[in-house]
This record gives sequence, C-alpha cells and structure tokens, in this order.
Amino acid sequence: MDMWDSYVAPVAENVRGGGTKIVYDKFHIAKHLGEAVDKSTAPTESYLRAAGVDRLTGTRYDWLRNRAAMEPADHQAFAELRRSELKTARAWALKETAM
Repeated sequence: MDMWDSYVAPVAENVRGGGTKIVYDKFHIAKHLGEAVDKSTAPTESYLRAAGVDRLTGTRYDWLRNRAAMEPADHQAFAELRRSELKTARAWALKETAM
C-alpha cells in the first residue's frame, strides 16, 4: 500500500485491526530508507571536513545508487567507505539489509 495518509487512514478506520494489517510496498520503503541515508551524508561530511578529512566528498550519489551499476574501480573505492565506522555507512547497511 502507498504510505500516503489518505490511503492509510481509511483502512485503519474502516477495517477491524486495519492499522496492523497494512503492508507497504517496497518502493515507498526504499524511498524512505534512501532519504535517511542521504540525510546522514551531509552532517557526517561536514563533521569530517571540519576535522580536515575529505573522504566523503563527492560520494553522495555512491550511497544512493545501485551497487550493481557501479564500475569496478568505483565499487572498490566504495567498499572501503562501506566498511568504515561512519554513520552514513551504518545507515546504508541498514537500508541494504532491509532491501
């Protein structure tokens, strides 16, 4: 089901136990998870830049795009970032696990 309240509210109101029976479609779940990863990138990059580290610079779309579509060289560089202890890497790992 679409996550828009105009769809959810009538089901929750008119179906017995409707709030617990709703299943959201993968597209909307992926959208929200992608937005969470995107929101974690900017603050993490700002923090690192203030410390003089620029490892996240230019990687915003790497976190959002499909790994299968990456070039081999990009895939290897991104693998190093994924293994880091950055909040963005943790958010990305959660998104990938959910998908």
